[in-house]
Amino acid sequence: MNNKLWFLIFAVLVSLPFGDTLTSCGPSKYAFQLKTNGLQDISSFIPGTMISFKKMINSIEGIRITAGIYIGINNYMESPSQEFVTHESKKDSLSISLYATYLKYAYRNKKLYLYYGLGPFGIYSYQITADLNQQNKISTFSGGLNGCLGVEWFFVEHFSLFTEYNLNAIARYNRASTEIKGSNIVLPAQTTTNFNLISNNVLIGLSIYL
Repeated sequence: MNNKLWFLIFAVLVSLPFGDTLTSCGPSKYAFQLKTNGLQDISSFIPGTMISFKKMINSIEGIRITAGIYIGINNYMESPSQEFVTHESKKDSLSISLYATYLKYAYRNKKLYLYYGLGPFGIYSYQITADLNQQNKISTFSGGLNGCLGVEWFFVEHFSLFTEYNLNAIARYNRASTEIKGSNIVLPAQTTTNFNLISNNVLIGLSIYL
């Protein structure tokens, strides 16, 4: 009898580190996440932020939808070589991204979770640069497959910090056009297509379990 009791106690103790996210630290299966593009962007967290909504299917699987948007407006002065007059130039950009990721938690305990994920993504970006003589427009459509490997740490109930490494297999289509100012001349658009395997900076973020 004593042997059976000790065996039961041992089995319970061994199973404790592998608690369920939904019952130990994240009582809800829904989570809201904010993440930024790496340690160097912490000082400018808002411009580089991506927003995610995660739903846990069960204790080890989940689905995450991530959206990101970046708008950049830059005006600067430049002086062409051998000229003493400066001219104002500008560079405006827009980028919109959307990711859908299947997540699986490979290792779990009550506070630390190791996970990996895979899923499709799409990105659209648009950029205009203009100076005294011409205006350039570049449109880029990108899409492919995103893989991630991350670690999530619950520092308090309902809240966790996570860090994540991403690898993208990406196909990209670019269309660039140039317009000469002061005339009706528009140079023929140039298009390029390429395929790349790209690793991103390490992402860091905060999860809020609802």
